[in-house]
Amino acid sequence: MRTSTKLGIIGIVGSLAVQIGIGIWEISDYRKGKRKLAKSDIDLIAESIVSKQEELKASKRKAKTVTKKEV
Repeated sequence: MRTSTKLGIIGIVGSLAVQIGIGIWEISDYRKGKRKLAKSDIDLIAESIVSKQEELKASKRKAKTVTKKEV
């Protein structure tokens, strides 16, 4: 094999090893409760839940008006 191919393979393997190590480290931090969600992430989640609930309420209202008109 050429030297550049060997260096490329070593680089890929090294990169994967670092990513796996970081992933394991982050998972252990989350399990220990050291890492928590940022306030901005919580706000985004809450906003999406509220919008879904509003959509559901609106669709229920439409369904009720349609059934009343049919009767």
